[in-house]
Amino acid sequence: MKEDRVGKTRVLVFIDWYLPGYKAGGPIRSLANLIESLKEDLKFSLVTRDTDYLESSPYPDLESNKWIEQGDESFHYLSSGDLNYSTVKNLLLRGDYEVVYLNSMFSYFFSFLPLWILNGSATDIVLAPRGMLAKGALSIKPLKKRVYLYVCKLFGLVANIRFQATSEQEVHDIKAVFGSESQIMLAPNIPAAVPETNNHLDTKAVGSVKLISVARIAPEKNLLYALNVLSKVKGKVHFDIYGVVYSEEYWNSCKEVIDTIPENITVVVHDGVPQTELFELLQESHYLLMPSRSENFGHIIWESLACGCPVIISDQTPWLNLEEKNIGFDISLKSEAKFVATIESCIDMGREEYTLKSDSAYNFAKTYAANSKSIQLSRELFTQIRGNS
Repeated sequence: MKEDRVGKTRVLVFIDWYLPGYKAGGPIRSLANLIESLKEDLKFSLVTRDTDYLESSPYPDLESNKWIEQGDESFHYLSSGDLNYSTVKNLLLRGDYEVVYLNSMFSYFFSFLPLWILNGSATDIVLAPRGMLAKGALSIKPLKKRVYLYVCKLFGLVANIRFQATSEQEVHDIKAVFGSESQIMLAPNIPAAVPETNNHLDTKAVGSVKLISVARIAPEKNLLYALNVLSKVKGKVHFDIYGVVYSEEYWNSCKEVIDTIPENITVVVHDGVPQTELFELLQESHYLLMPSRSENFGHIIWESLACGCPVIISDQTPWLNLEEKNIGFDISLKSEAKFVATIESCIDMGREEYTLKSDSAYNFAKTYAANSKSIQLSRELFTQIRGNS
């Protein structure tokens, strides 16, 4: 195995959107946490777009279409005009890497083209589907995804690659699509650092609750479901929505519910929020409300718990049995009435009971981070490559 001059394995990373962007949510956070945690062991070179998710203007103060050195890492921000087959091929043919790391299942430029160009080569490839093979995710634009996966199988594009699964459920999802013989390594997402102390607000009066949603506004995040639940809730609710509109049609349906929601429910809509501002917002809210159709990891769920903010979520995420841990609620999407009853119980909750939940959420996150083997397993994902396992 070739290595750079200081003995680090070199990893060439492809991802549609990356820092300083934030609007693509979880995948950016997953990769940023991984690079920060492993930069002493691995040398990363990263290729991405020069715009944020759903934006057309390039990042200010960043040069496009050239390698930028930041410490021991290198970044190449591609403009829309330079995002093509020839550019991707030239970046791959440089050959100054041991592993190619792809961070999407369905990205044409940042997954399909690298797989196509490197097909049949001896290059070690790691692909992180980022939850895109989950049943709920595959139900969004299913025909297009079925055709894409068929082409991948037909030409053997994933026959000799290693998949990164971040949960046992994702192991199952990958096997369900590509077969039980797929090469899969379980390497959970590396969580963000937990604050040193629980600085969550300690005011919770009986009769009201402050909820927050931080997610892109798209069908899989299920904001419309949350709004329909709230329209049936008795009691005073303040609901802050932070997110980038991915589907205008879906957002219009949400706005129709907001426009007719009962007066006891106050809904305030905000733009998306960068990571640097997120913890403060979570610390000022009583509960995260996010009944997602599916989550690969659910960074916002983890970050909410780390801020001492319990969660009200669906049972379609890795975060389960929350009520018995006293850190929130995971509820079946088939039981809208239970969502309603749960929120009403949170409205009726007093300060003492709520503070216990907040402390439990924070302590759970702290213990989880301390016991996580995600850094070790992520390191092995790149160092135990073909011929070196």
